[in-house]
Amino acid sequence: MGKFQTWLVNFMQGRYGFDELNRRLTTVVIVVLLASIVCTVVGRVTPLGLLYAVGNIANLASTLGIILVFFRAFSRNIPARMAENERFMKKERRAANKKEYKYLSCPHCKQEMRVPRGKGKIAVKCPKCGESTITRS
Repeated sequence: MGKFQTWLVNFMQGRYGFDELNRRLTTVVIVVLLASIVCTVVGRVTPLGLLYAVGNIANLASTLGIILVFFRAFSRNIPARMAENERFMKKERRAANKKEYKYLSCPHCKQEMRVPRGKGKIAVKCPKCGESTITRS
């Protein structure tokens, strides 16, 4: 195990590895793969040819997902993978805070702003350009 572990460490140097986006993609791939197995088995047992076709399409999607996960993990273009992960995490944070905050953009400079929900009609001042906008939260 010592030689293989050393080889693996040397191989992964300079490569991106796994991040939160890769973990989430792996979870989705596993779920789609299990769904494809169920659809394929049920499609073979029952006379529903459509379910068998759906299973094959899901199997193809899971295969492409696995390729994407390995591509991201073994990529040497670290800044691009970090930017992808940052965009994913930004959307993830925004979705997690959807009940507490309303996200809007300044009509003048397109700066993204966040205001607390449930405050009624409020005036929001853009931190970038200083313009004031009236909106409902």
